[in-house]
Formats: sequence, C-alpha cells, structure tokens
Amino acid sequence: MAKDHGALLIRPKNAEEADLLQRLVLRMGVKSHRLSEDDLLDMGLAILMRKADRTKKVPEEAVMKLLRR
Repeated sequence: MAKDHGALLIRPKNAEEADLLQRLVLRMGVKSHRLSEDDLLDMGLAILMRKADRTKKVPEEAVMKLLRR
C-alpha cells in the first residue's frame, strides 16, 4: 500500500517565483493546483473551525447578533 504524503502548500514571494515553481512541478510530473486568495481564506477558516472548542453551547440569539454587525 502506498504511503500518503499529504500535501505541500507553498506561498511564492512574487509572480516570477510562482512561475518557476509551476514549471518545476510540471517538469516533475507532480499534481498541482493554484489556489485563489478566497481558497486560502476558506482553508484558514476550516482549520480554525476544526480547532474550535465544541464542548460549549452558544445561544442562537448570540450568534445572530454577531452576524448582524
């Protein structure tokens, strides 16, 4: 059975570095996918949600009050 090596997220400093990394990945035949800023924000939110304390209950009114701000 093949071992899962997970994924590697790399944030290039500029467009030139991004292009270099993209060419390297293509040359190596490794699967890759560019993420938008929205994708990165969604990933960050998902990580925070996983780390959240789920043992405490919050009243629905309190949540709705925060969302209306």
